[in-house]
Amino acid sequence: MDLAKLSWEAVDLISGTITFVQGKIGAKVVVPIHPELAEHLCLIATDRGGALCPTLAATPATGRAGLSRQFIGLMLTAGIDPQEVKTTKHSMPLKSFHSLRHSFTSALANCGVPSDLRMKLTGHKSAQVHQLYTHHELQVLRDAVESLPRLGVDQS
Repeated sequence: MDLAKLSWEAVDLISGTITFVQGKIGAKVVVPIHPELAEHLCLIATDRGGALCPTLAATPATGRAGLSRQFIGLMLTAGIDPQEVKTTKHSMPLKSFHSLRHSFTSALANCGVPSDLRMKLTGHKSAQVHQLYTHHELQVLRDAVESLPRLGVDQS
């Protein structure tokens, strides 16, 4: 939800950062802007006042017309199955707007970015919570196992 509510004043194209206060825990987060996003922001930066994405900022997070529901619609349009899971109370999508936080954290982990840096970028204060957002790809795990020395081989 923090992403949808970003304002232009959070964006500093000179230093290449986005700074915001994370709504859930109130932590200030400074995130470097990826070069591709910087290019896009420069293209749309005609009026740098107000919300970065006015339509998203005006959309409620939940409900029939909320961000999560719209995100599911975008995934379906793109041919991505949101993979609904059933809970005791209702069904909810496994892939949702919120799952972008998992994707971001996991992509960083799978590129070898250390946990402490990932926590700074996501604003997680607890290693325990952060671990719930980190999902390693099988190849990364395989590479870790294969980095172990072979038994009986002198490493000196």
